[in-house]
Parts: sequence; structure tokens; C-alpha cells
Amino acid sequence: MAFRKVRLLTLSRCCTTPRALSMSSIRQKRKGDDYYIQESKIPTLHFQASLPRLPIPELADSCSRYLSAVQPLVSESEFQTTQKLAKDFSKEGSDGSELQKRLMERDKMNKDSSFIADFWYDMYLKDRRSIVLNHNPFLTFNDDPRNPSQADRAAQIVFAAVRFRNSLSDGVLRPEVFHLNPEKSDKSWFNLLRFIPQSFSWYGAYMINAFPLDMVQYKKLFGTTRLPYKERDELVTTSDSRHVIIMRNNHFYEMEVIQSDGSPLLITDIHAQLEAILQDSTPSPSHPLSLLPSLDRTDWAEARQLLVSDSQNALQLEKINSALFVLSLDDTTPTEPKEAMSVFLHNYGLNRLTALKHILQVLNLVS
Repeated sequence: MAFRKVRLLTLSRCCTTPRALSMSSIRQKRKGDDYYIQESKIPTLHFQASLPRLPIPELADSCSRYLSAVQPLVSESEFQTTQKLAKDFSKEGSDGSELQKRLMERDKMNKDSSFIADFWYDMYLKDRRSIVLNHNPFLTFNDDPRNPSQADRAAQIVFAAVRFRNSLSDGVLRPEVFHLNPEKSDKSWFNLLRFIPQSFSWYGAYMINAFPLDMVQYKKLFGTTRLPYKERDELVTTSDSRHVIIMRNNHFYEMEVIQSDGSPLLITDIHAQLEAILQDSTPSPSHPLSLLPSLDRTDWAEARQLLVSDSQNALQLEKINSALFVLSLDDTTPTEPKEAMSVFLHNYGLNRLTALKHILQVLNLVS
């Protein structure tokens, strides 16, 4: 696919706090409900160091599971041939035993991850198909009976997301724990587990039928983007990001939502800026940028290289890549599940950065 070099003028749109809303007068005075969404007594990653490693199954067990999975898909004669190949593969001194040995050695060198992590990332990042529909899940909120305006709802979402980010960043977000019997274990006394050393704190929770979960991917929830390359995409995180990108009518707006002292911009200020964006009557561009990331990954990588060869384009794309998350302000108000599914999954490529911001790690919120 051939692309020509263009200048992305629509990316230079910016939103600033109205003069009537003085930043110095609205800065939060202390950390609390307006700073954090949670203030857990147990540190966020308290159980992380003692999480059990994902065990590597025995080679014979892997072969047995493979045969069980393949049997319904092949004929009887094909299955008998596959059985023989699997038996030979699992013998001592075979290619299978050598690969099993290498896999175990690889696992020992990656103490902070599981033996499938690299393969799992490769499965997604090496996939050259468009990630629209193929890799971008979505979820929706229940209808709000108060029927808030779009600006009200969007401001609440942005404010809550920034408070969530602050809790995560400062280690006071509640650890993800699956309580087998929450009526017994999900109580205030559970916080006493914070006194157990992190090296075996997970087992303290396990003793009361509570199972802390792996939270390593939370580190990529904010400020992370998936950059396209010809063979394998790359996840890049900006840890000190303070702004979000607002998409409206296929235009991009930058809004700084974290103040110099780390506190969130007041919700009234967020609301005022969103209202200003919603009132902007600038026509939609004839060739929206959001269509490009919906291409297959190799074509998008080629197009992006041409775009960033222009210094202004590179600067504007970096603002998008480094954003905490993207908020899409749509005109559509779907009422039927099928219609809502189309809007959230792809919206026909319009007013979306689902393919530019990696949806598994980065939030693309729709209001």
C-alpha cells in the first residue's frame, strides 16, 4: 500500500483551562477523597513478590492434553498417526525432551514472570491483522437513572480515572484478591495481612481461602501505547504523563488533568473544558487520522513512519502516545445492544483511537 507524506494539522488542537477558573485557587490542599479513589491499608503490590509461579506441566501431560484437544477434529486414522508422533515426541532424548529442558531453563531466568509471558505477548504483538475487532474488547456501564448530560458523565469518568491512577501510582489501590468465601475473609481484619512480610504474604491470604491475583499489567494501564512496527509492535509507557486526549468530531484535544502537586484537576474545571470542546463547531476533517490505525499493522507502521518524518506530526503523535488515556465524545446514542456493540468496537473507524492506543493496557473511554 502506498502512502504520501502529509501534515496532520488536526492534531495541533489544544484545550486550556478557562481564565475564570484559576489553577492556584482550586489546587487540592491535601490527599483524600478528591485525590485517591481508594486508600488501601494493604499496599497495592503487597502480595506480588510471593505469588506462586505458573508451573510448567510435564511433557507427557502436555502431550496428553494435546491429544484430547485434537481428537474431535481429526479422523480415526489421523488420530492414530498423531498418537504415535506424540509418543515419539515425549520420549527421553527426543526433540520434545530437549525443548522441555530449554523451557525450564528459560523459566528459571525469568523469576518475575511466567514461562508463557513472552510467547503470550508475541502472539498479540506479532499479529499483523488490524486490532480493530480482532483484539479490542469493550465493556459498558449500566444506564444512570439520573440521565446526566454527556459533559457531566464524561467529567465524572475522567475525574474518577485520574483518582484511580493516583491510587495505583502511590500504591494505595486495593490489591486484587479473590475471596472464596467473602463473608468470612473480606473483612476489615484482612488488612492485618499487611504486617506479613511480602516474601510470603500470599500464603497468609491463602490460609484463609483468599487468593491475591497478579497485578503486573496494571503498570501498563495508564500512559501506555502500542507502537506499530513491520514485524512486531512495541508497548511504550510514559510514567510521568499528566494529560489526556479528548476526541470529538475526529479532532484531538489535549487536556492536562494532573496539577503540579499531583492532585487531579477539579471536576468543575474538567466539565468546563469538556463543554467547550462539545461546543466547538469546527467541521470534521475529510481524512480522519483515526482511520489509519485500523489498517493491518504493517500498513499502519509504514504510514506512521511517513507521518513522523514531519517534525510537527511527530510532536503531535507523541502527545497522543503519552496521554494517560483517550476519551471519545460521540454524537451517537445507541439504544439497541447490536448498535451499541458496533459503536464501542469500531464506530466505523471514526472518532476512535482503539488501534492507536493499545486497548488491553490503555483506556479508550467513550461518552
